[in-house]
Amino acid sequence: MAALLFAMATSAWAAGPKDASKSTMASASRPTLAISESADTVTCRGADGKTVALHKRPRRAIINYTSLVGLWYRAGGVAVGMPDTKSRADLPDVARGIATTGHTAAPNIERILSLDPTLVILAANMEKQRALKDILDGAGIETLLLSYETYADYISILDLFYRLNGGNFSADTGARAVVDKVDAICALTRGRPAPRFLSIFASTFDAQAETDLAHTAFMATYLGARNIVEKTTVTASFSRIPLSLERIHMEDPDVIFVTAMGDLGEIRAKMRKDFMESDAWKSLRAVKDGRVHFLPNDLFLLKPNDRFPEAFEALAAFLYPGVK
Repeated sequence: MAALLFAMATSAWAAGPKDASKSTMASASRPTLAISESADTVTCRGADGKTVALHKRPRRAIINYTSLVGLWYRAGGVAVGMPDTKSRADLPDVARGIATTGHTAAPNIERILSLDPTLVILAANMEKQRALKDILDGAGIETLLLSYETYADYISILDLFYRLNGGNFSADTGARAVVDKVDAICALTRGRPAPRFLSIFASTFDAQAETDLAHTAFMATYLGARNIVEKTTVTASFSRIPLSLERIHMEDPDVIFVTAMGDLGEIRAKMRKDFMESDAWKSLRAVKDGRVHFLPNDLFLLKPNDRFPEAFEALAAFLYPGVK
């Protein structure tokens, strides 16, 4: 395993920066999740590549990924369960009192079954959630694996949720306004010299570098910046790879972003111990210029949904100082 991780990191870092005109902007186009629909069902494609027919207007839905709960309610849905979360402040008022199904990364199957669900939306990026699919399918419960990783998924998932709840995404002027605002922010940075960035995802266990398949790195690239971690055939399926201080030093990014999952004080202490106190880190351009930014969790750890324009605006200000 160690050899594989080293090979992944070496291959990804070795690619070097691309020309800005060849950025991964095209990756914002995702296949439509909904394939077809009838009066009673929607046939859609899950993150596992399988197609499934789901009944519209599910009576008892569990949305087992916190970032999807707001989208489900926005589309007219009602849920009976969702994962534990430290704060429900950003959820719709009507969603704040629903039952919990255990930790996102370790859902409690007994709790899920006790809620007698007719539909369970599972997070495809969580191993233990993927493992639940066969159990739930065997119990006759409709399930769908969804991947909500980047801004590109926002529209396709919201469109699917509207269909499942018997609504129409095209009538949602608020969601259209989100897209228009993001496009306007990106227009301000278009054609400007592309800053080179590194996006770090840190926890109390380790720190990893984000590829353009990850939330923050995707947005920065969408704004025209260049990720020093390039997408290669090795990393095409990975949103994060091992962090190599040696390669960071060689690439010397203009800006560094840090998204922290867990206690921020503990994470900062670990990062200082692991690499931030080293001469190699202190000599980085971004460090000397004061352009290392710890990002707020409500916009960058969780998916911001209707607040995507705020997240893009924050990144644009860090990447292109003075651009308004």
